[in-house]
Amino acid sequence: MTRNDVLMDLGRRCLKELNLPNMKYAFLGGSVGRGDADEFSDVDITICVEESASFETQNLIYEGEFVQVDFISPITLDAIMENPLDYRHLLESKALYDPLGNFEAVQGEARQYFASTIGQTQTFAKWTNVVEQRKHWAVNSMEQNTLYSATVAGEAAWTDAAFMAMFFDTGSCSTGMLIPWMKTNFDFQIIEDLCKWLNVSEADVRRIVRAIERFREFLRKQYPDRAHDFVLSPIQDALNAKKAQRLVKTGQLASLAWQFSGEAFWLYLETANGLPLDEYIEKLPKPLAIDLERAGFVSLDSSSIRKLCRVADDLILRVHQSS
Repeated sequence: MTRNDVLMDLGRRCLKELNLPNMKYAFLGGSVGRGDADEFSDVDITICVEESASFETQNLIYEGEFVQVDFISPITLDAIMENPLDYRHLLESKALYDPLGNFEAVQGEARQYFASTIGQTQTFAKWTNVVEQRKHWAVNSMEQNTLYSATVAGEAAWTDAAFMAMFFDTGSCSTGMLIPWMKTNFDFQIIEDLCKWLNVSEADVRRIVRAIERFREFLRKQYPDRAHDFVLSPIQDALNAKKAQRLVKTGQLASLAWQFSGEAFWLYLETANGLPLDEYIEKLPKPLAIDLERAGFVSLDSSSIRKLCRVADDLILRVHQSS
């Protein structure tokens, strides 16, 4: 049996043990859904129930493997057409439980939609709008001289544009594929010259991983009532350690630094309570703020931020010209 087969079987057993009576269907995402699971892969299960709001995302350790369980309401074609970016992962998912064929049907509709002219046109328009919003955020932040926020906005602009370009080129939305795709299809040196924290060696890896662990530990102490939330769970740190092992083994150190910067920003978003990033960082203990510079919590100058936004423009143009 392949690693993929092993994890699919484990997912079925886990699903059976969860024993949800109102489950309509369930599917696997991530590397198992794509069919390329390896020794570092975990199991991402999405379960469709009638009222998903009454369920919380879970981190589990089941039979020695990490399992993440998310819940959604039934997917419709109308929902896909309204928010295609939220459902592009359906193209890289595998049914785990589908007694009535409902998942197979909606996945087929998603494939047809994303392959159609109208689907590609709508997806391009929606994605371009997201990138433009990121750029607008960057400009506004620069005008207010909040350069931490402006830097994150510039990064978000090129990242969203890169995900769009990769999706239109390969049909994949894999986070792990993004930096390798950029290095193959774009002059990634432009990004590395601007975002110095992406230039890391193996000696830096432990410090980056530990910075995120310390950040999460600090937040658990700051928000004890949320200490067991999905985002603050210590299991997330264990998952990150496995992710780091994979990326070191495959020599993807820039991808490691980039993915961990995303993790740091996710933790900020989940705990900011509306506080702008610049003020949030100011309130962090100084040693922690210095640690997080390794995870991309830095402020670039306005010229560099504008260059990141131009990278986003170049990637959008690439998609437009190839369509």
